[in-house]
Order: sequence, then structure tokens, then C-alpha cells
Amino acid sequence: MYTDLIQRARAHAFENVFDAVVVTDMEGRVVDWNRGSELLYGYTREEILGRPVSILHVPEQQERVLEEVLTAVERDGRWQGEVGLLRKDGSQGWIESSVVPLFDDDGQPVGALGINRDISDRVAAETELRAAEMRFRSLVEHSLVGIHIIRGERLVYVNPRFEEIFGYSADELLNEVSVVDLIAEEDRALVRANLSRRIAGEQLEDTYAFRALRKDGQVIQVQIHGTRIELDGEPAVIGMVQDITEQQRAAKRLRASEERYRLIAQASTDVFRDWDVTTGTVTWGPSAAPAFHYVPAELGRGIEWWSGRIHPDDRNTVVRGLYGVLEGAGDAWSGEYRFRRGDGDYAVVLDRARIVRSVAGEPVRVMSSMHDVTTRRRGEEVQAFLARASALLDTSLDGDATLTNLARLSVPFLSDCCLVDVVDGQTGKLRRVAGVHADPACQARLARPGPLPSDGGPELARVQAAIRTREAIVVPDLRNDPRFPARGEGGGTTTLQDLGIRSLMVVPLVARGEVLGAISLGASATSRPYSPVDLAIAEDLAGRGAQALDNAMLYREATAAVEARSRLFADISHEFRTPLMLALGPLDDLLAGLYGELDRSQTDQVRMARRNAARLLELINQILELARLEAGRLPLHVRELDLTALVEGRTGELAPLAARRSLRLDVDLPTEPVTIHGDPEHLGKVFSNLLSNAIKFTPERGTVGVRVDTDGTSARMSIRDSGPGIPAAELDRVFDRFHRGEDEERLPAGSGIGLALARELVELHDGTLEVESEEGAGCTFTATLPLRGPALASDPVPSALSARTPPRLSPPAAPPATVPDADADGPAPIRPPGTGRATVLIVEDNEDVRAYLRQHLASRYRVLEAADGRQGLEMARVERPDLVLSDLMMPGMDGFGLCRAIKQDPETELIPVVLLTARAAPEDRLSGFEHQADDYLTKPFRAEELLARTANLIASRERLRERLAEEPRSLHAETVQVRSAADDFLDRVRTAIETNIADETYSVERLARDTAQSRSQLYRRLRELLGESPSDLIKRIRLERAAQLLAAGAGSVSSIAYSVGFKSVSHFSNRFLDAFGVRPSSYADMDA
Repeated sequence: MYTDLIQRARAHAFENVFDAVVVTDMEGRVVDWNRGSELLYGYTREEILGRPVSILHVPEQQERVLEEVLTAVERDGRWQGEVGLLRKDGSQGWIESSVVPLFDDDGQPVGALGINRDISDRVAAETELRAAEMRFRSLVEHSLVGIHIIRGERLVYVNPRFEEIFGYSADELLNEVSVVDLIAEEDRALVRANLSRRIAGEQLEDTYAFRALRKDGQVIQVQIHGTRIELDGEPAVIGMVQDITEQQRAAKRLRASEERYRLIAQASTDVFRDWDVTTGTVTWGPSAAPAFHYVPAELGRGIEWWSGRIHPDDRNTVVRGLYGVLEGAGDAWSGEYRFRRGDGDYAVVLDRARIVRSVAGEPVRVMSSMHDVTTRRRGEEVQAFLARASALLDTSLDGDATLTNLARLSVPFLSDCCLVDVVDGQTGKLRRVAGVHADPACQARLARPGPLPSDGGPELARVQAAIRTREAIVVPDLRNDPRFPARGEGGGTTTLQDLGIRSLMVVPLVARGEVLGAISLGASATSRPYSPVDLAIAEDLAGRGAQALDNAMLYREATAAVEARSRLFADISHEFRTPLMLALGPLDDLLAGLYGELDRSQTDQVRMARRNAARLLELINQILELARLEAGRLPLHVRELDLTALVEGRTGELAPLAARRSLRLDVDLPTEPVTIHGDPEHLGKVFSNLLSNAIKFTPERGTVGVRVDTDGTSARMSIRDSGPGIPAAELDRVFDRFHRGEDEERLPAGSGIGLALARELVELHDGTLEVESEEGAGCTFTATLPLRGPALASDPVPSALSARTPPRLSPPAAPPATVPDADADGPAPIRPPGTGRATVLIVEDNEDVRAYLRQHLASRYRVLEAADGRQGLEMARVERPDLVLSDLMMPGMDGFGLCRAIKQDPETELIPVVLLTARAAPEDRLSGFEHQADDYLTKPFRAEELLARTANLIASRERLRERLAEEPRSLHAETVQVRSAADDFLDRVRTAIETNIADETYSVERLARDTAQSRSQLYRRLRELLGESPSDLIKRIRLERAAQLLAAGAGSVSSIAYSVGFKSVSHFSNRFLDAFGVRPSSYADMDA
């Protein structure tokens, strides 16, 4: 019974003990465990029985724990230790375990008994405590202050920072050095007393400073904070020490800096402003009051006083900028603004500020320096103003326009009102050129430009005095001017005062020692009076204006001289050309056999005379072209052209001349077009001049080379000869005007004009003309011209061989009139039946010219003659001729007046008028057409050209009369053909071109004007309707008319070329070849 009781007690204890009891067999499998084990590990008895006990241990500890248990049980009969546990749910913890072996009745081991207690909470607490200790130790060891513990006067602990501060190692501090050794002798008593009192428990200030002594003997400033503690039952002090040596030095420097700031503030012209952001108060430096014209008591102590005096236009920008930096993280701000001074004016200040922030980054103070840059900015503005003035004055050579610009520029920068008066060079009186006022209402009251009255009051008197004395006059207040008092009842105000002007400066305009006038600058009552600085600016401006005015006057004089020379050349031209026409004309008639056959000797003499007369004409033309070029009156009619074709055509013209001298022409031209932009007439002259020179200078049976090539950016045409070459001494002067070689015996005579003109024409095209030569080895002239744009594809031209009637704009017009051929008698011009021969009226004051014209016209027309313009006008009104041939320059009514009178009379307005003149410039031709002339012939002209144009104009007018006569009847036709607006437009275009077809100067601009279109409208409509440009259309219609005339056998090639508006027969021949694939002569032969 007793045994049974014991067994039950054991079983009860096994099940109810709080510890976990685990029984295992020899294989380590669980054979029993109690309720405590279920609670600790989470397994039920049924789940765990038979399973290895190792599942209850943390895997990484299993082998170690098993080895320790077996060793301990075998050695000591039991094992105790702490080990990690692994619960069913996977969580881990710690247990305190005790393991003993179990034996059977025979004393043999049968298993083991393990008693395990959960110590997870204790282990966690110990782990946290160790971590806290490590953190504290790390904090102490890495602290920026020296932490130490003192017991008595010995150190028992120091951290690394304490070692750094005093220069000792920890071992030295703890074992060799006492606290007293670390204190400077002067402060040892103080520190020992404080240490003793703190250990005794007295209440002292926690922190104080003293001088400490480092191991190297250096004295440093330290600050210490100490607290009494108990250490091992004894009182001690734990303290923290900081090296404040650098702080003390910084504080000393700060005090010195503040002292310097105070001294600088007293001595500087800059204004210092200290704004305490926390309180909003402002402290001004001592220079603020005088700098800004305030008394010290007027300086405000709030930031609002400062911001309220910033110019309204600048205030928002300045305040937003400063507060933007304050609210951000910046530490500096700067800005330039206008600040109102005590006298009401504004100073321009450059404000630079530094922001002082707290440890938290909040702004606490703003230290500012305000630097007055008014003078500097005014100087910069003045320099910019004068630079603008110079640039503006340089833009015009018109004196009045220049001074007007000057007046406009000075208002309002320098004045509220500006008047400019100049001395008239002819009368010596003053003339108002410009007047500008800042107030539009006052501007309307200013006197208009023009002569000033002789009694102009004080204003005129001041101007006259400034001009007479050549000194500026400054009047601070016009209400009180003793030198020039106001006049009128009661001392009434002057005109300038009426315009609100209070202060005045009058500055003379002087250039090259001559006074040209004066400029008056006035400031209104609201502006400040003029200062010496303002006067200096005004004098500078007046000097620049006077220089510009002087330049304009010199330019006007130079222009007048050039115009006078041009008129002289024109008059000389007229005087030369008329006799030359009377010489060339009869010589041509002699060569044409009009006066009988000449024998060979006579023919040679006449040809020599004609050749030299033509040479004289060429020289006259070159001189005139040089004059026009120098005067800037030689326009370029630029178009796209093929340089290869131009050179080929001109070479063909001069080939006969080379052949007569037995010269070999070596022509090297590219197969592809070389397209440039240029004036074909001028470039043709250049090439012809160079090639004719080469032919002239090359001895018989020599070689002349012609070459055209391109490098992709420029085109070159070169003419090479095998002549004597040019001496080296002459090369640099070969292009000089009127320069002739000194070796006249070796070289043919020349005028010295042709090469100079050639080079200047090339340079007009942005090109260069150069020469290379070796004496005795010939020379090479090369003209280089820029390529401008790609070649444009030309419109296809119908072949005249496949269709004898060239394409038309509208149904064919009436058959062309027969053009008289100067080389052979031809049919008379077409006239309506029964009207007889056409009548031509010759109006010419030169009797010889009338005789020459009559001689060539009388066989074909009824000829009337008048010796001046008025007589010609009367005869035109009475006789109603079919054509009027009039000289341009005649006494009394000239050719322009006669033409205008005929065209303005409804009875005579349809009579064609051809002007004959020696003035060959394009502007002279244009002037003739502006006076409604139908054609323009330049003396000297060929007789066949005169006859061709005369016949063409008469025929055109006949067709016009016929058309006008038919139009009324067409209104009664039974069937009316509906025509589109496009048809009417194209008819107008064709009519305009055909009417002016003989005029070689007829241009796109005139066609646009004749058809009531703008140039762009004309181009666009013709492109839409015909697919070609106006210039191409004019050329095509000229060539179509030429083809018709050639097909009809209406004259020679040259006469037809003139009649359709081509000045050069070779140019006409080349263009005809381009259009129809054959030369004009071949075309005529094909129809014959």
C-alpha cells in the first residue's frame, strides 16, 4: 500500500509539475512527457511519443548539445545548461535544462530524464541589457566631449575624446597622471575647490570654464560639466569636458570684427542696415542719414520704413526676392532698386544682404550694405545714350532727318523739349529743323520747321548768342533770366514757358571750326534743374550732331558735284553723239552702196573712217559708264544666265576679227551649263573687252585661249593670249583708270578705260578680275564670279521645224507689217486701202540730223519737218502724222514736253512718238517712257534700226485703229462669243507686249503696270494660266514675232532683230537658236 501510494504521488507530481519533464529511450525518442512539456513545446503526448527529442532543439545547436550532454552524463552522471528550444509553431526560446540517465533493475541504462524550465524572458532581458550597455559604451566612446569619472583626485575612467583633448593615453591618465596635473597652475585652486565641494554634496553651477594643460605643455580653454555619483559605495564625480579654445578665439575675432564693422560703418559711404527679424527693428549705420539726405531722427526703425521708400515700380520685385531667400535656405541676397531720398529724388542703390540663421535654420538677422550706384548707372545710361545717338546719326546722310532723329532721341532722356535750329548756308538766317516735346499737347503747339522770324523773342536771342559766342548758355530758371528777360505786359511768359519749360540749355553745333546752328534742351517744372553733368552730356551730343550734320552737308556737296559732272558728261555725250551719228550714218550708207559702188581703196578708207568713228563712240560710252558707276547710277539687271552660252556667243561674234589676224582661237567650254546670277549685258561687255584686247595684243598666227570652268562655289572665265605680256612694273597698275603702258612702241595704243571698267563691273557682281603675265610669254585675265543658286530647268520650247507657226496666247493677230530692210529695197509699210503712204513728222533742231533722217525716210514715207517742239506740236495737231520722230534736247519745248502734249490731247494721243537722244543711260530711257514715249532711240543709231522700229510702230498703230474701228460693229453681231476673264487678261498681256515689242527696255514692271497688276499678281496668274514667268513670256513673244517676220521674208535678220526689241543681233541669234533649234538665217532659208 505504501509503495502504491508513492507511485501515485510520483505520477501526480510528474503530471502537475510546472517544469517540462521529458523521458527518452536509448535511441533518443520521446517515450513520455508531462503536461508542462505540452505547454512549453506545443505538442500533445500523442503527437510527440516515439519522435526524436532533437526536434525540440534549435537545429544549429543539436550536435553541440548532444555532445555536451553525453560527455557530462558519462563524467558526472548528469548535465545542466541553457539551450535553445524549438516549438511546434516554429518559434524559438531558451530553456534551463537538467538531464539524468535512467537505469533498469539490473543497473543498465535504459533512457534519460530531462527537466526543462522556460527562461526565454530572462534571456531576452539580459540580451537587451547587454545591447543597451553596448549602445551606451559606443556613445561614450565616440562622444565629441571628453567623458571621465574622478574619485578623489584620480581618474578612474576616460573616453577616447578625453585622451585627444589632453594628449595623454588612457593608461597614462588612469595610472600616472592626477587630475591636478591637467589644470593650469593659475586655475588649480579653483578647480580643486569646486571638485571637493561637489563631492561633499554642495549645490554648484553645473558648468564652468578654466585653463587646462595638455601633455605637450599647451594651455587650452576647456568647459566642464560635472555631477556627483556613487561608485562602489564611494562618492565620485562624472564629468564632460569640451575644448573651447577655438570658440574663445572665434569670439575674440567676432568682437574685433564688430569693432572693425563699427569703424567701417562710420567711415564708409555705404549705408549699413541691420534688421533684427525676430523683433522687426532696423538699425541704420551712421552714413545713412547724409547719404540719403535725411536727418538722423527721420530714419525709421521698422522694416516697413525701408520698404516704403523703394520706388513703387521696384518694390514688389525687391520684397519678393528678399523674403524668398528668407523663407528658403539661402544665406545671401542682392538687388538693385531705386530708393527715395529725403529731397524727393531717387537714388539707385545696389543692396547686398547676408542672412544670419539660428541653429534651427530660422532667420534671425539680415545684415545689409546699400551702395549708391546712381552716378555709375547714370554714366552707363549716358554712354548707351550717346552710342545710340552715334548709331542713329550714322544711319542717314540727310541733314534735316539726322537732326530730327537727334531731337527725338534726346526726349525724354535728356530733356522734356528739344529744338534744333541751323544756319542757312545761303541766307545766313536761322531755320528751325526740328522740335520735339514729351507732352503730345505741347508738341502740337510747337512751331513747324521753317525759317525763324527775325524778332523771335528771348528764345531766338539765346540761340543767336550761343552761335555768336560759340559757348553754351544755361538758364536754371526761365522765370528769372536777367540776360534775356521775358517781354510783354507785366513780364508775360515766353513761348517756352507756355510749354511748361523751366530750365534751359542752348548748345552751339560746331564742326571743323564752323558754327552750323544750335540745339536747345528744356526741362519742365517737375524736373530737376540742369547740372554741369547734364551740360557735358548735351555738349557731347551737340558735337556728334554737328559732325553728322557736317557729314550730310559734305555728302550733299559731293552729290551735287557728281550730279554736275554727270550732267556735264550727258551734255558732252549729246554733243559727241549727234556728230558721230552724222558721221557713222553716211559712212554706213557709202559702204552699203547707196551712192554707187566704191573701189577697193575707197572701201578701205571708208571702213577705216567708220572703224575709228565707232572706236570714238565706244570710248564715249566707256567714259559715261565709268561716270555712272562712280555716281552709283549704273544698275544691274540681274537674272539667271548660263555663263557658258554667254562666252560662246561673244566668242562667235569676235571670231571673224581673230580670223582676219590669222589667230587660232582655243576654246575650252564645259558641256553642262554654268549657271550664275548676273547682268548679261555687263558681263558680256567684260568678256568682249578682254577677248578683243587679247586679239589686239596677240601677233599674227598667235593663239588666244578662252576657258570657262567651275569649282562648285564659283565660276571662272579666262582669256589667255600669246602676246608680248605685261611688264612686271605695270602689273599693279593695269586696272587703274586712264593708265596706259609706258612702252607704247611695243604695245598697241589704248585708252586706259576698258580694263578699269571691266574690273569694276566684275566687282559689282561680287567677283574678282585678276591678271597673270610674264613678259614675253603673254598674259591671262581671269574673272571669278560666285555661283548663286542651282540652275533652273527651262520650260520646253516647241520646235519651229515641226510647227511653222509658233505657239500663241490667243488667236493669231493680223499679218505682220513688212519691215524695211536697210540692205535692200523692200515693200512699203501696210496702209489701209486708199490712204497712200504713211506720214512721219521729224522734230529736230539740228538741220543736218533732219536731212539725214529725211534722206532715209523719204523713199518710204511722207516726211514732214519741224525745227523745234512747239512747231512740231502744231504740225502734229494739223497733219495728224502716223509717227513723230523727235529729238529730246531742243530749245524751248524739248522732246519730253512735246511727247506729253501729244499724249494728253485726245485728238493726237494715238500717234506713236519716238524720242531721239544722245543720252543713253537707263534712267534717261525710263524718263522717256514715263513721259509716254512709245520708243527710244539712242544716237548714233543704224539706219536699218530706225526704219525697222518706225515700220513696226506704224503697223502696230494701224492694227490698233482697225481693232477700235471694228469693236462698235461687233456689238450688233447676231452671235456673241462668250469669253472668260482669263481670255481677256491674256489678250491684254499680248496687246501690251506687242505694242512695245520694239522697245528693248520693256520690262516685267512695265507689263504689270500696263495690265493693272502687281508684279506678284502678274507672275502668279501667268504661271497658273500658261506655266511660264512674265520675263519668259516677253522673250517668247518677241521670238514668235521674229519667226513670223522671218517666215514672211519681211526683212534681214538684223532689221527683224531690232524690230522685236533686241539690241544685239548676236544675242538675238543665240536666243533664237535656243528657242527653235536653228539660227535665224537658217530659219529664213528653210521657208524660202
